[in-house]
Amino acid sequence: MAGKGGECSGVQSEFYSISFQNEEKEEEPTFIEQPPDRFNCLICHCVMREPHIVTCCSRKMCHDCIQRVHISGQPCPYCREPNFNSFLERQLNSEILDLIVRCTHHNNGCEWVGELRDLKKHTNPVDGSCRFVKVKCPFGCPVAYLRKNAIDHESICTNLPPEKQVKRITGQFKDELKVTLSQFQELYKSESAHVKELTTQLEALKESHKKEQQHQEKMKYQFEAEKKQLLEESKQQIALLFESLRAEFNQQMKIKNEEHQQQMMQMQKEFEKKERERSEAVNKQLAELKEKEDK
Repeated sequence: MAGKGGECSGVQSEFYSISFQNEEKEEEPTFIEQPPDRFNCLICHCVMREPHIVTCCSRKMCHDCIQRVHISGQPCPYCREPNFNSFLERQLNSEILDLIVRCTHHNNGCEWVGELRDLKKHTNPVDGSCRFVKVKCPFGCPVAYLRKNAIDHESICTNLPPEKQVKRITGQFKDELKVTLSQFQELYKSESAHVKELTTQLEALKESHKKEQQHQEKMKYQFEAEKKQLLEESKQQIALLFESLRAEFNQQMKIKNEEHQQQMMQMQKEFEKKERERSEAVNKQLAELKEKEDK
């Protein structure tokens, strides 16, 4: 198993050289934290899978690496002992299985993170939960696909059972119905929004018309009030003007009367003066006549 960001390829050891190029390797997980060096195998230099202790020198190596050494008939890669056995180091194996790793399909989009002991269960092609694992078609067709594409595969699978075909057709019909319903809902939503917008505009027009009517009523009331006030002010001004004219007329009449009285008095004085003068003239003439008669 690779360390954080590392890879394990062909096995090269400073003690031993074994080629596994013809064997199919299991994809390595990525550790969240760099594992300690004591977890690394002496043969493959990766984090050990099922760490075993060899009886000859007590070194720890992957079980698979030790099996390959046995199969190849070679001695211990560390101490060169030709005859040796191995047994599982349970404590170390438990510590390694406690390590936190990402899914081996993390680069494809799987976001699973968990203990190493749960990785195989997660990536199990039969009942695992990883959606990015390749699985075989359960109906016998030769196509392999990602678990997340199972529904898409059923839509093209040539070995699909009749009941599944009916289900597929029903599903397709449901999908088309959903699309149609979605389009109808979008259309209804759009039209509802349009109707709502028109209703809002109509309400705005009604409100504007109402405000205009209120404004006109207010202007009418204000006009009537101003008209009434203007009439009152006009009446008051006319009354004041009439009173002023009457006072002026009375004043002028008084002046005229006084002038007329003065003229009458003057005329009376002149008349009296003329009467006196005439009376004196008559008396004088009478006196002269009497004097003539006496002579």
